[in-house]
Amino acid sequence: MANDVDDNNLPVMEKNSSNLNGLLELDSVQSTGFSETDRYDTPIDFSAASLHEEGLWSDEESDYADSDNDLLTLNGPSFQQDVFGNIEEDFEQDLKAVAGFRSSQRKGRGRRSRVDMPPSLEVQSLLSRANHAFAQEGNFEEAQRLAEEIVRIDNNMIAAWKMLGECHRQKGNERVNIEKCLIAWMAAAHLKPRDHELWATCARLSESLGFWEQADYCYNHAIQAKPSEVDKLIEYIWDRAILNQEHERYKKAIEGFQNLLNYLPHDSSVLHHLAEIYIELKEPREAIKLYEAAWNHFYRYPSPPVGQGVFDWSSLNAYAGLLYSDEQWHELIVLIKRGARWLRGRKTETHWDEIDDDREWDLDEKRRKFPSSNLYEQPENAFVLPFNLRAKLGIARLKIGDLAEATLHFDILKSLPITETVFILFEIAEAAISVDLYDLALSYYLILNKFEPACNERLYYSMGICYKELKEYTSAEECLLVTLMLNNRNIDAMVRLAEIYELLEDRDAALEIVTEIIALRNAMAPSISSSDSSSRQVSENASQSSSLITNQSAPENSAWRKRLEMTRSMEKTKQIQRWRAEQASFRFRKLEMLDDGRIQNDQKSINNWIETVSELVDEFINTRVFYPPDKKIKFRANFAQQHVQYGNLTEKLAGMATRLQDSLAWPHLEELDAESVKTKKEFRGYGLDRWFQLFMEFAIVLTKLNRMKQAHEVFRAALYANVFDEDPMKRVAMHWYMLACAIYAKDISMVSSVLRWVFNTFQFRQDSYRLWSAVLCSGHYYARYFVDSANQKFLLRLIKLMDQLVGEQDVQGAATLAKNEDGFATRPVSYDPLLLLLYGHIMAGGRSWIPALNYYSRAYAASPEDPMINLSLGLAYIHRAMQRQTDNRHYQIVQGFTFLYRYYDIRSLEGPGQKQEALYNLARAYHQLGLEHLAVNYYEDALRLSSMHPQHANMEKTNNEQTISLTYDLAFECAYNLRLIYVNSGNLRRAVTLTKRYLVF
Repeated sequence: MANDVDDNNLPVMEKNSSNLNGLLELDSVQSTGFSETDRYDTPIDFSAASLHEEGLWSDEESDYADSDNDLLTLNGPSFQQDVFGNIEEDFEQDLKAVAGFRSSQRKGRGRRSRVDMPPSLEVQSLLSRANHAFAQEGNFEEAQRLAEEIVRIDNNMIAAWKMLGECHRQKGNERVNIEKCLIAWMAAAHLKPRDHELWATCARLSESLGFWEQADYCYNHAIQAKPSEVDKLIEYIWDRAILNQEHERYKKAIEGFQNLLNYLPHDSSVLHHLAEIYIELKEPREAIKLYEAAWNHFYRYPSPPVGQGVFDWSSLNAYAGLLYSDEQWHELIVLIKRGARWLRGRKTETHWDEIDDDREWDLDEKRRKFPSSNLYEQPENAFVLPFNLRAKLGIARLKIGDLAEATLHFDILKSLPITETVFILFEIAEAAISVDLYDLALSYYLILNKFEPACNERLYYSMGICYKELKEYTSAEECLLVTLMLNNRNIDAMVRLAEIYELLEDRDAALEIVTEIIALRNAMAPSISSSDSSSRQVSENASQSSSLITNQSAPENSAWRKRLEMTRSMEKTKQIQRWRAEQASFRFRKLEMLDDGRIQNDQKSINNWIETVSELVDEFINTRVFYPPDKKIKFRANFAQQHVQYGNLTEKLAGMATRLQDSLAWPHLEELDAESVKTKKEFRGYGLDRWFQLFMEFAIVLTKLNRMKQAHEVFRAALYANVFDEDPMKRVAMHWYMLACAIYAKDISMVSSVLRWVFNTFQFRQDSYRLWSAVLCSGHYYARYFVDSANQKFLLRLIKLMDQLVGEQDVQGAATLAKNEDGFATRPVSYDPLLLLLYGHIMAGGRSWIPALNYYSRAYAASPEDPMINLSLGLAYIHRAMQRQTDNRHYQIVQGFTFLYRYYDIRSLEGPGQKQEALYNLARAYHQLGLEHLAVNYYEDALRLSSMHPQHANMEKTNNEQTISLTYDLAFECAYNLRLIYVNSGNLRRAVTLTKRYLVF
């Protein structure tokens, strides 16, 4: 121990027995609690009431004053060697066992340990007198003296050590008495290692004294003692795991809680602590696995079990919180709806799972009322959802783009007292910002702004961001200034404020703030140098301007004064322009060198490539010649905010400072840039085509890195650039790039936006309709967007425009006729069956069969020989016939098969593959109606056309036209459906034959 350590802060063993080399000197092993780091920075409650509550102290007070010499006889070297000699040997054996050495084996009969030997007559007499003094007379001082004499004579007397501890225990609740009691009981525990209760008592006393390592050591021995009562063992494992968790020894804590799960499978309290640890370790999926197993276990019960450790509302909320943190939004929605329903005792109501929305948890019955929902009387709280789960459900809906359903949940939460929902409203607002719904986020921040306890730096900064994104720059400035009043070192707020001033063309104010930010970051350099060092190394050779910025960081700097004092002549301006062109050229060459590594997915090359491109793109979008003032303000704020996420903040500040300084010092630069773009069609020495390619490559790379939000801002920046927007080829190509990236990222909102642009730009082009169907063709969520009400209205307006133009009469609600890229509008001369068919599909996708039949019939009138129209009409009639409220079911089925057979006649003439398709669809229609004996014939006819059929196995394929490619062969579907029919009818032999022939490989 260091000499400067205060004696009052030493652990108990070191203070009272500093020379012990055996049992009590445990510093050499990791598992002990006797280390120099155990100090007492905070006061510990040693009151009798506090210790008695934990079972560590009695209510009796000692009649004797404290004495600093109470354990004087324990400090003699001969006594220490005598008392703890055997224990030291046992302890060394334990350490060898832990290290992997075998314990030494004694040959022969061996001998009993000194602990097991009967005490001498003298010791027995002294022990009897000590017991009498302690129990009968209450003379704790005499009992202590006799106990010390006993351990001096025979240091293996456990009873004497225990009595010695009890004597100190009765002397008061001062810390020194607790420490001395703990010393004696620790000695007794080592003499009797199987006494788990004594070890547990020592552990709790050590914990109360702040000896965390020692407490862990004692708990470990209590567990190793293997108490016969399982409840005791569970208690010790639990206490040790909690101890380790509280002191951030997470590996040990996880081991403890995992061990508890062997005794308490799926216990909610254990899972809760494990979840807390895994969240701290940023490993939520490990906790999700445990909760998923617990959920699957308890969900097997018809109703929630009652008792401790079961899966209850708190467990459901914890599980939902884990899915929330891991952004598993669809799984979160399913869990909350199903879990809350089960906990409300409505597990059997599985029909709610077939409904896409959350009407089950509405406050009223408007949406919830339908025939299958009122089968029996429900209790009052059957459809009540706790507000914390409702918040998670609403945010999950918001994240997947279901704004309407999310708003219903949020409106309910807004009606609750704000004192209960402050943190929830913050979460909702932040979730809205994450999906760019700044107006929605601002509405919640304004609610919080009326609640004084919620008015803090975080609130005003977030409000400033929302106002900035909504282009309300005056309000944004006010909020950010309030933020800086609360914390004048908030760099994020300062950056946003500088961006606002730059957008408003107040360059002096912007430069002043940027200069202040750079000075503030330089003052904080020790904390940020490590994060910026790698970026500086990458761009050191690429950007000589960084050194200029370093010298220009303050307006009073000599370099800055030199630049202001320089003659603002056109020649000097041209020099600056040439210098900038050289910098751009260097960066482009750097991109070429990094391309190979980027293509090979080298992460370092990708990061360097992104940083370099961001510098070029930032220089482009801050050149006013490319952006009229209205368009620049429209997108610059968004792009600047996103730019911080993939560019280095230091470089961004440096670039902003240089840009502002140059705009103040060299006003002719913009004129030269405009002249170069207009006459040479180039910028910084590179053609506009190369800059366009740079934007598109940047967006594609960001998309592949799952950073679609930033990629969208890059596309927006390119769209608003007039040099790209004025070029029809670039404008069209840009939208194809956007569509490709949106499909790759499964960004349905962007897909829909681009498709609408295609419809408006290429009106009444059949390829536009085909593109719509091809893109929104697969997957449940694409299907939902395919039938979205907004898309229905959009296409309906287009159909009305077609009716207006073909019928030459005004139609209310029609769209506007748009010009194509060639400057002329396409005017249809007849009704387009493909557009009518597409709208019919959308109606059918929403199960609106009557409107679907209407538009299918119009398409049929325009093109009666089209097999797809006939198929769609036939299926629409059959589906309508299967609805509950149909008028004439049998007649509609006959109508449906009339069109299906017409479809078969047309399609079967086109080749064997098309004929097999028609046979399958007929069989599927009969199968759907339950006419399986008719379906079997058509399934078998379709199978006979397959190359997998036995009759084709040995035939030479001389005619390619008679062969169906395996890619389009429907033999698998036919065989599977036939197998279902055979199994249901009991013909297992035939089912097995089909399975072996067509379905097993």
